Amino acid sequence: PYVTMPACLDSFGLGGLMAWMQLRKPGLFQRVFSKSYRVVLGLLAWVAVLYWSRTFEMKYNMANVVVDRLVSSVFCFFLIGKAVLGYGGIMKWLLEHPVSLYLGKISYGLYVYHNFVYNHFHSPPDHPVLRILRKIYHYIPVLNGSLAFEMCYFFVWTVLVAALSWHLIEKPVNALKDRFAA
Repeated sequence: PYVTMPACLDSFGLGGLMAWMQLRKPGLFQRVFSKSYRVVLGLLAWVAVLYWSRTFEMKYNMANVVVDRLVSSVFCFFLIGKAVLGYGGIMKWLLEHPVSLYLGKISYGLYVYHNFVYNHFHSPPDHPVLRILRKIYHYIPVLNGSLAFEMCYFFVWTVLVAALSWHLIEKPVNALKDRFAA
């Protein structure tokens, strides 16, 4: 239910609002998205919701099923709107950094494989990535329960799988497309 269209209406609505503002109200678009602090506030709010969601005993709770979607959508609303206008300074450097460009290159794989690497709601306890994580916790118990460590851990696995997919599947298939173009 979390990823069905009705559950994503806030995201679609914000995207539609952004497109409407850009096409019909460019002055408003400029005013809403010209300030970088809104992106930072959106990110901080999203991180706060992530930490809040971990305070519940139940796996499925209001914070990670309802509020997370809304707050992450608002964060992305400001992030993308500001990107349309262009970033400067450290954000420009970050987005044009070779690591960011590589992540952009493998982004389809990141999207496709992230739920296979780990899904908070559906990954079984015997999932290989979770078994390795438990071994890490066994040898380094201070990391157990660290949201920052877990996010980095799952991100690294997702990047590894997406990079393998890019180099072994996507790039070779892309090289063939010129042979079959009309």
